[in-house]
Amino acid sequence: MRCPSCQNENAVGAAYCDMCGCDLTPPKHGPVVESAPAPSPPPQPANPHQKRHTIFEPDPAAAPPPPVPRRSADFFANPPPRPTFDPRDPFAAASLPPSRPAAPVAPAPAVAPAPAPVAPAPAAPRPKARTIVETANEGTAAGLIRGALFEYRGLNDPGRVHPLRAGRNVLGRNAECDVVVDDGRVSGQHAFLFIRAEDASYMDVSSNGSIVNGAVVHGEQVVLQNHAVLTLGGTTLVLVIVPESLLSRRSP
Repeated sequence: MRCPSCQNENAVGAAYCDMCGCDLTPPKHGPVVESAPAPSPPPQPANPHQKRHTIFEPDPAAAPPPPVPRRSADFFANPPPRPTFDPRDPFAAASLPPSRPAAPVAPAPAVAPAPAPVAPAPAAPRPKARTIVETANEGTAAGLIRGALFEYRGLNDPGRVHPLRAGRNVLGRNAECDVVVDDGRVSGQHAFLFIRAEDASYMDVSSNGSIVNGAVVHGEQVVLQNHAVLTLGGTTLVLVIVPESLLSRRSP
């Protein structure tokens, strides 16, 4: 049986709704007879399955928060003066009460201006780089043959003989060099060989370097004695020097 109040399905023949307690007895049609009021039905126990609704209503006793006053344009155009404080004690103004004016700030003592920096003395000019070209010793005739480079290729093939003059001799692959070394691993100007009175000086200026008496020389200058062995690329050269003391001797 459906309850007309809450639409809850109840058992057939139930007198009251199990959900809301509504009277489910059908009305009896007949002559209206005034009778004593029917006794009120006994209170029904609370139904645990009955739906409950919680409504939160504002507390009328609680007053709404006061509106925050908006600052006018004059406040931003002319803000109130800030309290002054001593820069040596910045927390003094914050500790004063609002009604009490801040203490006057004593003027800071005058600080003597710092002396003007002295301009440093001009640095001495750096000496210019000079290129020193080594020449033959004094007393030797220019262009005098003083030795040779023997291009060694084997026991039975000594190869070419390159004469060396007193002073500077250029070794390299270029045809303008004094000693032309036909080797692809030799630079255009590979080294300078200076023939002096009793020995020689070798200066490597190549990109691949040279081997002098079994030691690698790259961008360095070394002193050579007679019979020194030079290796430029894959070419081996043996140095032979005629000392100047032998040239100055005269036969009796």
